[in-house]
Amino acid sequence: MLETTKPPAEILKALETAPNIYLVLSPGLYILTASDLYLKATKSTRKAIVGKHIFEAFPANPDLPDADGVQNINASLQEVLRTKKPHYMRIQRYDVPDISNPGKFIQRYWDPSHTPVLDDSGNISYIIQLAANVTDKVLTEQALEKSRLQEQESLAHVKELNEALVSANNQLRQTQGNLHILNAGLEEIVHSRTKELAISEAKFKSLIMQNPIAMQVYRGDDMTFEINNDAMLQFLGKTAEINGKTLFEGVPEIMGQPIVDSLYHVYHTGEQLDITAMPVMIHRNGHDEHGYYNVSYRALYYDSKITGVLGIAIDVTAQVIARQALEESEEKLKVAIATGRMGTWSIELDTKQITMSDFVKDLLGIPADEPATVEKIMQAIDLEYHSDINNALKDAADNHQACDIEYAIRNLQTNEQKWVRATGRVFPGLYGKSAQFTGMFIDITEQKKDEQRKNDFIGMVSHELKTPLTSLKAYLQVLEIKAQKNDDTFVMNALGKSNNQVNKMTTMINGFLNVSRLESGKIHISIQRFDMAGLFKEVEDESIATIANHKVVFSPVDELFVNADRDKIGQVINNLISNAVKYSPQGSTIHVACQVADKCARVCVKDEGMGISAKDIDKLFDRYYRVNNNTNISGFGIGLYLSAEIINRHKGKIWAKSEIGKGSTFCFSIPFN
Repeated sequence: MLETTKPPAEILKALETAPNIYLVLSPGLYILTASDLYLKATKSTRKAIVGKHIFEAFPANPDLPDADGVQNINASLQEVLRTKKPHYMRIQRYDVPDISNPGKFIQRYWDPSHTPVLDDSGNISYIIQLAANVTDKVLTEQALEKSRLQEQESLAHVKELNEALVSANNQLRQTQGNLHILNAGLEEIVHSRTKELAISEAKFKSLIMQNPIAMQVYRGDDMTFEINNDAMLQFLGKTAEINGKTLFEGVPEIMGQPIVDSLYHVYHTGEQLDITAMPVMIHRNGHDEHGYYNVSYRALYYDSKITGVLGIAIDVTAQVIARQALEESEEKLKVAIATGRMGTWSIELDTKQITMSDFVKDLLGIPADEPATVEKIMQAIDLEYHSDINNALKDAADNHQACDIEYAIRNLQTNEQKWVRATGRVFPGLYGKSAQFTGMFIDITEQKKDEQRKNDFIGMVSHELKTPLTSLKAYLQVLEIKAQKNDDTFVMNALGKSNNQVNKMTTMINGFLNVSRLESGKIHISIQRFDMAGLFKEVEDESIATIANHKVVFSPVDELFVNADRDKIGQVINNLISNAVKYSPQGSTIHVACQVADKCARVCVKDEGMGISAKDIDKLFDRYYRVNNNTNISGFGIGLYLSAEIINRHKGKIWAKSEIGKGSTFCFSIPFN
């Protein structure tokens, strides 16, 4: 029988106001309901999918690139059914039918998660699948990466071609030297006797025929071929049979091309002509071939009259095509950068000279016609991020470390605040230039606003849930009083358990509220000078009053003054103790200590609990991360994340050490000043 339990109408209404799409599934993975945004994104209708199994409504298509996506969704859902805990997936690709183009599909990318909602018995009532559309972000990053790879390939190709061009230029210089000799030979022909003239002409012809550069000699108004060396014949795709024929008889396809006008211009004026990358079409190898050539023409004289033209050609087609490919790649990169609201920047590590695109200057508020300086850039960046940026620059200069950091800026002209992401790495200097720290500058203001809207949504829902919970707790307390008067033990026990569940829910909601306030910048750190010994005494007294099933041992603390937010540090200590109680067996001992270490106040909480695996240690302080330990301990992984954020805002450190089956130790340290 198909399960029909759905989330309450208030929850569905709240979910509909969220920017993410959602799908609600039964424990048997049948679709109970879906948001309008989900139906629009998947090109489906509510009538077509509600009541169907999720993989019947959205079957895998092995012919599509996203076939693995359905398997990943299935694996995630099976994990949720097994553990009864939320599961967060990496970005997945799903191809949906293109209604306007039958048989075609449209790429979509989502970051889905599955969250089970449990009933009072601890069983799954329904599962909420949430996902955000990150298609634009993924496609932009893919386009940027593709353009970057194309640019690297083009640059490598251009480097090879430049080396070939250098070799060709050397040959051209050699040919120009030969031309000088040829011109000298011509002078000798003009001023020599008949016998000497014949000898000079023979030398002239021999020099051309032996030259590796393509060379030829035209004579007369009809441009009759007198000489074509082997390199020129190969270039034209002809044989020596064209010698003695006119230009248009020997190479008819040349008629009408610009190179002919250049040839006659030299013949009629005597002007020397050197043309770079002239387009020429030659019929050879059975078909028309288009190429680019460096062409040189020199007039030939007899008795002070022009009698012909000497022509030289060097094939530079590969270099021109590579340059065009590079320009096209650069243009694509510019389009990708403009589309993704990105710009480029570069710093020479030796001179500290800064180069940046107009987009980056406009974002910072630096006029396009003014140079970018470190002083102006740091003036635009919020003060709290200066240390991180200076460290990134130092790592780049000293260790060639790459960077990827986010920070807030304020436009120097408009005073408008924006968020940016700066990525970069060091590229070694070439051709005598210094190494450069180069990268991208990305405007992520809208992304941050989306996160803010999400946090506002979480905060709003959490705040709204507190009111009915408060009323529910009050009713439970009234019922407990009546049950006590009636000496109804069963009802008292049931109400006590209900009260515990309400307290847990209140703790979770407060955690969500704190997260949304923290990330919205509404939780402020109020620094004051206080004695850690006094704070420890208060925490110890509170623990004695509230913790009954564990033994909490506080080590003595000498007078120890720090500059910090007293309430927030107390919140962190209480949270670490609460975690130790939650994950330790009843009757076990928890040790709490505060010591001086490395000019810091170090607080450690050690328990005798189940321990944490090495693969989970580094993720413990991530937002909403929970260790998969197959227990029924409630929570959403908020406490440690909040604690880490509070300690980080004090310029301190927080860490954990643990071993499976031997307990865990959580520590944090904050500087004295």
